[in-house]
Amino acid sequence: MSIFDLHAKVIADYQEYIRAYINVSDERIREFVDQSLIEEQKLWPEFLLQLSPAYERTATVDELAARGILHPETARIFCAPGRKILPSLSPSSRGKGLSRRRCSI
Repeated sequence: MSIFDLHAKVIADYQEYIRAYINVSDERIREFVDQSLIEEQKLWPEFLLQLSPAYERTATVDELAARGILHPETARIFCAPGRKILPSLSPSSRGKGLSRRRCSI
């Protein structure tokens, strides 16, 4: 089953579920509801496919605090449990790593 088949099945199942709770007596209103739900797909728009952009690892919170870019309290808040906190930072410090989105234009 492809992702598109799965999408169609989920939509069909959801349509069936929703329609089980809709009981419209007036024919004009029923036609409007059917048109909105089936033809215009008001409750289930076209699928959206997104890809995550590439990210690259940057400095840790500790490294940024040591350089004065972040406040030292930030390093304390985002430290791993059981890890020593500032000022005894070393290159092997395991502070919270940050990522930066790579942009390609």
